[in-house]
Amino acid sequence: MESSIDGVFSTVNDFTISTLSNGTHTVYFRVQDNHDFWSEPDTATFVITGAPFVRIDAPANNSVFVDDETVQFTGYASDDGENQTL
Repeated sequence: MESSIDGVFSTVNDFTISTLSNGTHTVYFRVQDNHDFWSEPDTATFVITGAPFVRIDAPANNSVFVDDETVQFTGYASDDGENQTL
């Protein structure tokens, strides 16, 4: 199986996955028979939404830059597949 976002995530017939990225995935699936013939691929589309995620990217060394009493951070946040650079 292959995701349009995360690439190949399984090559076995029975598996579990819990690490797909948030977003709208199109998953491609096909099977091979005992004579090494492949089926035509089939697809399914679904949306993965997870818990909100946030991280602070800067200041990287835990120091704070003050400019006229304004503290400045650079960060990243994601919620329901919507990504923001802050």
